[in-house]
Amino acid sequence: MPTNLPLRHLSIRVPWHDAGWNGTICTDPANNASCLRLPNIHDRRENAVEIELRGRRIDELQSAQLPPCIAERASFMASFPITRHVRHPYQATSDAHRHYRPTLVEIPPFSAEAVPFRWMRRDDAASLADDFDIVYRDEAEEEARQAMGFESAWVQDRENQSNLLDAFFSAVEPERSLAFFYAKEVPHTERRGRVLVGVGRVAGCGQGIEYEYEPEAERPTRSMIWERIVSHSIRPADNGGGFLLPYHAALERAAENPDFNPEDVVVFAPDEAFEQFSYASEHLTHDQAIASLLAMVEGLQRGGAALGDKFDEQIRWAQARLGQLWKLRGPFPGLGSALAALGVDHSDLLAYRITESLPAAQDPWPAVQAALDNPASLGPEWVRRVGPTIARKLADLPAERRALLHLIARLDVSSEQAERFFVRESRSKAGIDIDDADLLHNPYLLYEVDRASVNPISVNSVDRGLFSSSSNPSSGLPEPSAMSEPQDPRRVRALSVAVLEEAATGGHTVVPQDDLVRAVREMAVTPPCPIDGDLFSVVGDDLQPVVQQAQLDDGAPGFQLDRLRMARDNIRSEVLKRSRPTGRTYSMSSWRDSSRAERFPQTKWRAAHAKRRSPHCGNSLLPDSQCSSALPVLARRRCWQRCACTWLGAVPG
Repeated sequence: MPTNLPLRHLSIRVPWHDAGWNGTICTDPANNASCLRLPNIHDRRENAVEIELRGRRIDELQSAQLPPCIAERASFMASFPITRHVRHPYQATSDAHRHYRPTLVEIPPFSAEAVPFRWMRRDDAASLADDFDIVYRDEAEEEARQAMGFESAWVQDRENQSNLLDAFFSAVEPERSLAFFYAKEVPHTERRGRVLVGVGRVAGCGQGIEYEYEPEAERPTRSMIWERIVSHSIRPADNGGGFLLPYHAALERAAENPDFNPEDVVVFAPDEAFEQFSYASEHLTHDQAIASLLAMVEGLQRGGAALGDKFDEQIRWAQARLGQLWKLRGPFPGLGSALAALGVDHSDLLAYRITESLPAAQDPWPAVQAALDNPASLGPEWVRRVGPTIARKLADLPAERRALLHLIARLDVSSEQAERFFVRESRSKAGIDIDDADLLHNPYLLYEVDRASVNPISVNSVDRGLFSSSSNPSSGLPEPSAMSEPQDPRRVRALSVAVLEEAATGGHTVVPQDDLVRAVREMAVTPPCPIDGDLFSVVGDDLQPVVQQAQLDDGAPGFQLDRLRMARDNIRSEVLKRSRPTGRTYSMSSWRDSSRAERFPQTKWRAAHAKRRSPHCGNSLLPDSQCSSALPVLARRRCWQRCACTWLGAVPG
């Protein structure tokens, strides 16, 4: 029986194209270095050929003349159909694949070939199949490898490929799913990240295609073409079906005006959805689609100010889609993750089965309890997956524990994140020293205390869970978790922390109050958080202890994170303590000859310094991480002073 997954949206990776992905060779191929970030293009692009053919339509070229970027979806805005031959990557090197023929694929106008690489990785395929009840035979993978005679990290059995791809694309529904196009690099910025390019509705989704084979030849292996054709609604002259961001207009403006910075119009994919924009094509939840659209609206407003264009049609289209997404999202997008934290197997699939027949705004928890009490009501396969103990566990949860479970279910978080906070033993193991009551009183702690984790809960995930309706903020959220208003002090603090953390990654330990106010006001959140300097004077005490007030050199007010102030105070104290006169004096030569042995063990010093040398003069250097752990602060400064060429830039703090 085919697996049908809940409605999702789609990310589709494209390379940069200087003519708007319109189905032509770039107008200046030699100067398009951004597309080279994709290995397939980097390894196969022939500059001389593309320069000779620059500006030509793809449908006018012979098959051998097609640039490698066509396979990377560089023509997704072409207004005409394109055909290309798909070759199996092993066909030329594997005897088990020599019977594969180049297979003709027809790409309709305004379409792209989406390929979900993560779902085709063998390491991920088995767990995905288990999570979503997809038929997957691991023994078939072993048989395929025996026939091939070599190992591969990818799923090789045709049936496994077909089942996984069918399940993936079952979540993509025409006219309901959105397609977000993104690039790994654009020429506007040197900042690394996933750059959103455009968005539209999915207009259609093609069927799976199996490779063609040589007639009468033995077939030790068979395989599906992984790409599926996805048509979209974006049109260059009509913003009624979506839009592209004004990147090409920004480059034209920069060419006319050297003072114009094209980076001002760049929109990066939300950090919380980094993985969803990392595998060529991947599902996006409603929350991740909301975050991406909000970022694009903010980018259009920013780009409009820079380019002198309001982009009203594009913004209206995005806002209409946002209204639909909020309804699709519902109040409990994290129900599956919450059930996983409770200990339920196949939790995402169970949540989908329970909620697919419920109105979006209905409280699902009574239906969850009923399903756990009688799993046969969902189908005979659920009897072996859900036992009576888990049903009793949910029914007997104390009120505070139940409230925390319900709160987590309001957030679009992963199962791992949900477990880290709901399971008290996991919370303790993660070094999170807060109790259930603290989290219920201030749900933004789910972000604040988790932001140093490898896979942290984002502030936007918490914010959307607490303000889950743009028309009725914080509706249905019980006390003490409910937000009183968009400027609730708990929200102001969390959004301020997010701004200060982003500033810290850029090397700014203190942010002026005016800059903090502007950054919070411009955040892509719904509803907006319109703070100002007067509000800070009211909620200043509520920001403590995470956000500390500071004073700039000119006397203006500023703010910094408590961890940075503590680090500053500790460094200052250590430096002052170790810089006090000791009654002894050192010259540089005496430092080199004697101080090493006196201040720290000779072997440790030599071993540490042997690990790094200055790229400028060859002197031994000690990395910051080892400096902070192996050497006293004053000794560290003298250590770096040995290499004059790196003295100014290398001393931490």
